[in-house]
Amino acid sequence: MMKGKKQKKNQGIALIITIAVITLLISTTMELNRRAGDAAEFTGVTRDRLKLSHMTSSGVNMAMALLIKDKKDGEIDSLQEEWADKESIADLLGDIPFPEGALTVEIQDELSKIQVNALVKFPDGKDFNQDQ
Repeated sequence: MMKGKKQKKNQGIALIITIAVITLLISTTMELNRRAGDAAEFTGVTRDRLKLSHMTSSGVNMAMALLIKDKKDGEIDSLQEEWADKESIADLLGDIPFPEGALTVEIQDELSKIQVNALVKFPDGKDFNQDQ
């Protein structure tokens, strides 16, 4: 009789251990799945960031080359030059193929802008940029 009672008590412990092991396995699997998803998302974000970095550096380098060419061609800047024409810039960007995405570049002449701060800051406003 004594053996029968001990065996029944051990069956309950085995069930609890089995449930604990299954719970541990499920939680471990879910955590690994979450980490794998995070790693995949991080990889995608890094890939996109690298592509955008290369695209922007290509656009900036193209704009710099256009401005260097303009400086060699003449000393006077006007809005009729190639660097100010959005269509000619778009044509130049068309020579740089990007499989995904599109790039737009706009070059603005900062010296052609009116110095608003020089108008409202007196007496410091009298020290404006003479080139303008």
